[in-house]
Amino acid sequence: VGGTDTLFVGGGFTSIGGAAIGKVAQTNGGPAFAWNPVGGGLTNTVTDLHVRNSSLNGYVLVVLQGNVSVPALRYTSSNSTWTPMGITGLQSLTYHAGSYHGVTAVNDEPKCQRYDGSNWVPVRGPGINGEVRAVTRSGNDMILGGTFATISGVAMNGIARWDGNTFTPLGSGMVGTSVEA
Repeated sequence: VGGTDTLFVGGGFTSIGGAAIGKVAQTNGGPAFAWNPVGGGLTNTVTDLHVRNSSLNGYVLVVLQGNVSVPALRYTSSNSTWTPMGITGLQSLTYHAGSYHGVTAVNDEPKCQRYDGSNWVPVRGPGINGEVRAVTRSGNDMILGGTFATISGVAMNGIARWDGNTFTPLGSGMVGTSVEA
């Protein structure tokens, strides 16, 4: 990191670069390279983070934390606040079509959900017959990966594309054991 772009990191650390910083930090690189806490830091391990520029004057950072009973948090740099996003157990997150989308393996909640600004709502409701462990954006679509075989009765074999209206399989899917990185 030597330019002026901001680098964000999250994890289980309690210090970084010699500074006491809890779980989430940022740096702008450059000649005065230094790590700084984001919003005073956090107490729970950060397992995933997503940064989005919300304007020229700020950013929004959403973090998922390792404790499944702790909700996702949104940090808004323009007012320096952390806001709970009202759902626990999220394992992966992406920003797609103007909304955050997250996946969870918690059995009593829908597996893929979209944040409408105040609530998490199911993406096409239940119907995913296994765990969804990851979600990412690809162009105008979202890709879901996990241990599911079908979505709403259609064979997907662990990987599916969501175009905003319909889930479709990616080829013949994946065969074998899933491994988390």
